[in-house]
Amino acid sequence: MKAYQREPKAPIQKEYDLDNNEDKAMFDDMLNETHFELTKLLKNFANITPAKVLEHCDNTAYREDFNNYTDGLDATWLCGECEKTHRYEDHANDCCKLDSWFCGECHTEHDTEDEAKDCCAENAA
Repeated sequence: MKAYQREPKAPIQKEYDLDNNEDKAMFDDMLNETHFELTKLLKNFANITPAKVLEHCDNTAYREDFNNYTDGLDATWLCGECEKTHRYEDHANDCCKLDSWFCGECHTEHDTEDEAKDCCAENAA
């Protein structure tokens, strides 16, 4: 009998988006850390940060700076199966590589290729 392995879904390159709270927080943290002089001046004003000032005073510049910042980041890859983040495409591809084998006749999952090949061969004999 034939046996086969199912291929995992292909990895996906992560795209950064201001609508994603994690991506926005990462960018805001970078702005606040790199503009520490402005942060010191704003410390007397509750919840005002350099990132909030730029976002609300010049939203176009804020979005453009976000795009420039994320363009300079290393590519990040998501496993196609579990969406776990990886730095390299190969690691994302190997993340959920399936070690299971399937019977070509009844499509039952098995631990080894031999078990999958013998699955329906025993019933046919």
